[in-house]
Amino acid sequence: MADIPTSNSDATTALLADGIRYERGGVVTRARECFEAVTRQVADNPAAAAEAWWRLGNLHRLHSSWEEALSAARKSAELSRKYGLGDIEADAVNIEGAVWYMRGDFDAARRLFYSALELAKSPTTRGKVLQNLGNIAAEERSFDDGERLFAKSREA
Repeated sequence: MADIPTSNSDATTALLADGIRYERGGVVTRARECFEAVTRQVADNPAAAAEAWWRLGNLHRLHSSWEEALSAARKSAELSRKYGLGDIEADAVNIEGAVWYMRGDFDAARRLFYSALELAKSPTTRGKVLQNLGNIAAEERSFDDGERLFAKSREA
């Protein structure tokens, strides 16, 4: 028997999960539609809405839509701060850092990644941030630092 959402919050969580499945499956347009719908459900489920914002920001980043990516990531971070969602805020700040990394501004990216690392408690989020910091170190040919950061990401 399929799980049937019993509240608006459950329905919002289910829609977010659908968006993640679509994103992982490469059905980007449908993923974006799901994430956009979830962002409008902040009253029902602020955590899902905040996560949907950073995931939407990541989709924009992957399409080099820099301003849209930054706007979505910042909305996620703002909403996360409002509701005390530290790990989701860390994911949002990580996405903002990734935009600056992709744009070649390693100093801005590094500052954001370290901010995300301070916020993150989740091993998954900490691992992603440490890998991003390792990428910057490698790009700057600081291979010892890069190796150390990559090793820490595996331990996270």
